Amino acid sequence: MFTTTTDLIEKIKAEHSDLLEDSTENFDVFEDRDISSLIAPDWLISRYQDQEEDLKKVEFWTDRLSSGSPCPPLLIDINGNLIDGVHRYMAAQSLKIQVIPCIQYSGSLKLDQMD
Repeated sequence: MFTTTTDLIEKIKAEHSDLLEDSTENFDVFEDRDISSLIAPDWLISRYQDQEEDLKKVEFWTDRLSSGSPCPPLLIDINGNLIDGVHRYMAAQSLKIQVIPCIQYSGSLKLDQMD
């Protein structure tokens, strides 16, 4: 997994450079967030529906979460919109997990990439 939050943030920035500004100051750590307060935007969910690989990832995270294994935090914006972690989010929902770790991104998103 990741040894530090900084490692995780660097990985997130690399994987989502098409969506995020490149500033570490835009990330704040929240240890726990009520999953019912999070929003999975249509643009994000539509990227991952009905694809066999995505279903396998949800199954992987479901297994990890149900066994109590740690998982990386979800990435959310300041309004609780999910930016990254849709497979973990879907797994947590399927297990009716109430609280999940999140990192909040307070920077701007490149909205033209969200279609």
